[in-house]
Amino acid sequence: SHGEWLAFIVAGGYQTPRYWSEAGWAWRTSRNAKAPAFWVPDGPAGSNLYRFRLLFDVVDMPWSWPVSVNYFEAKAYCAWLTEREGGDQAYRLISEPEHHRIRPRGAATDAANLELSFGSESPVDAFPPGFEGVHDVRGNVWTWCEDHFAALPGFAPDPLYDDFSTPCFDGKHQLILGGSFVSTGDEASVWARFHFRPHFHQHAGFRLVRSAHALQKSCADAPPPHVGGKPCCTNLPAVASPYDTNELLFQYLTLHFASAAETAPGPMILPDVVNFPRRTAEAISAAAARYGVETSRALDIGCAVGGASFELGRVFREVIGVDLSESFVSTARTLQTDGRFPYSMRMEGDLLLPMEAVVDAALDRGRVSFRQADACSLPADLGSFDAVLSSNLLCRLPSPGALLGRLGGPRGLVKPGGLLLNISPWSWMENFTPKSAWLGGSVVDGSARRSSDGLAEALRGEFELLETYDFPLIIREHARKFQYITPEATLWRRRRTP
Repeated sequence: SHGEWLAFIVAGGYQTPRYWSEAGWAWRTSRNAKAPAFWVPDGPAGSNLYRFRLLFDVVDMPWSWPVSVNYFEAKAYCAWLTEREGGDQAYRLISEPEHHRIRPRGAATDAANLELSFGSESPVDAFPPGFEGVHDVRGNVWTWCEDHFAALPGFAPDPLYDDFSTPCFDGKHQLILGGSFVSTGDEASVWARFHFRPHFHQHAGFRLVRSAHALQKSCADAPPPHVGGKPCCTNLPAVASPYDTNELLFQYLTLHFASAAETAPGPMILPDVVNFPRRTAEAISAAAARYGVETSRALDIGCAVGGASFELGRVFREVIGVDLSESFVSTARTLQTDGRFPYSMRMEGDLLLPMEAVVDAALDRGRVSFRQADACSLPADLGSFDAVLSSNLLCRLPSPGALLGRLGGPRGLVKPGGLLLNISPWSWMENFTPKSAWLGGSVVDGSARRSSDGLAEALRGEFELLETYDFPLIIREHARKFQYITPEATLWRRRRTP
């Protein structure tokens, strides 16, 4: 409750790093958080006097209502209370299986603050306890869980909304259960389960759990991607993106910044396969000149370590590169500020050759910026662009349709009259993209459906196909192994509104 949370504030919980995870402390300091988001200071600094912000008003603090905090705050409270009370078992949040255990059974239902019965939260003990003697199993506020969000056994994406769940099976979204006072319809169902990043505020509170047995987590903590009819797993750590490894980082730095001779030595040096990122930027820049498109803003989706983004800066006045990989974006930002980045290129086995990625000094790095973002759920504040580059990306997304749907429409990423260059080898794999979300590469009603047809169908109406051609590249793994890939490039122009 709010009253219990006040003790955490008075004890200096927001100023004590040891109670917070590394990511949690980074969030707290970046926001200078000193109290829950909906608490309003009502006295001199340090007086610990607060009021409470409702949807339409600010009122005296209702100390018996459940506190709404994010996951980082909830975990910090658990660490603080564990230290204060001592004992052999640490406090933690409830798990999804434990939440199931205290839910109503069969036809039984608990009284609950749901479906906007009230316009706010209510005291944590306002309703009689339900099954197992627990209050507010449903309603009042959502409940943060220890689990990451991922598929339950038998999961399959719905073709009408294939991007709702799968983009969040990434080990970075926490599970919330139980609904809040404002939850209605399906969200008020006993089965509703949703996902949010740990820094997010969503009328969500938490329960404290202390137990002598090992924590039994749900499927959510199997290494992502975790979809299909796999059994639930127990306490397996979430893993990082498959692209957040040094091996792939170094491969991409070679692809983006190494010379032609270093990328493909000897007889493999061909002008049409090396310098792939530079060639993609040149292709869309030349197309802008050819079709009379402005060169104010460009977006590089799936920018990796930024080679194409920097090259786009030769022509476009502002370039934004976005990628899901934290290590890729961090490296690109270092290249943006410093102009260089040391790395190693594999020769064979454990033998490495020291290398340095260097941005051409003739480029204006100040034109380019990088953001970590999910291509299936790009931030609304990106705005629109004269040119959008999507390179080797669609067949590595859990929901390619989600990205394609963001390109047009009232807030489309591509300006009316702007260009889209999509380059893809159409290498569909179910561990990246559920088969039901593939654009093609499958048999539908007895006929072969090609990915280019699915792409055209997704863009139909708003985009005009201008050009189609092969766009080969080579990726160096080590001195004697290379990947030769021939993606299909399609150039599109968004139709202007009448």
